Amino acid sequence: MGLILLLLMFVYASTGINHQLKNTQMKKLYSFLSIGFLALSAIGQSTQDVTFKVDMNSYTGTAFTGVFVNGNYNGWCGSCNALTDANKDGVWEGTFNIKADSIEYKFTLDGWKVEEALTSGTSCTKTTGGYTNRFVKLSGNLTIATVCWNKCSACKTGISKSVTFNCNMKQYTKTFTDVFVAGTFNAWSGNANKMTDPDGDKIYSTTLTLTDDSIEYKFEVDNWKDEEKMTAGTPCVKTTGVNTNRFVKLTGNKTLDNVCWASCDACATTSGLNKVNIASMNLYPNPTQGLINLNLGLTQNETVSVFVYDVRGNKLYSKTLTGAAVNETIDMTAHSIGVYMVSVTTSKGTIRKEFVLNK
Repeated sequence: MGLILLLLMFVYASTGINHQLKNTQMKKLYSFLSIGFLALSAIGQSTQDVTFKVDMNSYTGTAFTGVFVNGNYNGWCGSCNALTDANKDGVWEGTFNIKADSIEYKFTLDGWKVEEALTSGTSCTKTTGGYTNRFVKLSGNLTIATVCWNKCSACKTGISKSVTFNCNMKQYTKTFTDVFVAGTFNAWSGNANKMTDPDGDKIYSTTLTLTDDSIEYKFEVDNWKDEEKMTAGTPCVKTTGVNTNRFVKLTGNKTLDNVCWASCDACATTSGLNKVNIASMNLYPNPTQGLINLNLGLTQNETVSVFVYDVRGNKLYSKTLTGAAVNETIDMTAHSIGVYMVSVTTSKGTIRKEFVLNK
């Protein structure tokens, strides 16, 4: 305001007229005043780092691949301010440098494929010309509190869910007494949550009541005597630092898939083997550090084709064997750490089994 008064005094003094100005001189005055107001406005706006966070765990709409923040500060650009979820906890976030005293904004999915539909009059919004957006004043670096998609508040947590874990130990070749599930929900306790196999089919199960929205976990035996060694990049896991564990989001009661030890997949069933003239199939050690043994018991003399593929479908090994039993050692030492697939083909069909190479 002091700047405006100085400009006004300057114009008056420069005209040489007391209290009376000609039209052209008035225009000069208005021009000076406009420049003054713009200068004050520019000076008043601060530049700050603003961190946005949106919790997508409760979102149940159209599938999406990216979350974005759009606002008047970036021209509602669509996909120029992408958020990330590096730790896969369902909370997407990003920090951007913004020059403004206040902003209107909203979260969107895949550019403008889906956008929040906020309610006018709620605590975090501002409605302008029929458009209701989120609104916040800025006066320095700011981390905006995490909000639920389409809400002004955080997502509700602490809702109890019944979660059933299942682990098939039929192809586990070491001796053990008990199977446990350990994870973020029990502080990775080695003996807190024992699994049971009441019918003796080697499928161990337990049902727990959890309040977590997502969990990391793995199966282990005899209080960490041995544990699953999961492979980063496989579909059921999450890797944090050097630790790769099973991971699942929980939005309600859930029975988890019956999976094979150290695998994202189910074990091959006996009935499935019998259909292709195989009585038994063992692949060990799994994980392996290089040599993997394949033992097949066949229901009759067979010509068997054995193949090994990587995750991209590249054939790395092939051999044809004949007999009522197959005992083959496959050398994988020349290949990199990862997940591989053994494929066995008989006259009746093909069966496949996954194994992990860890050096």
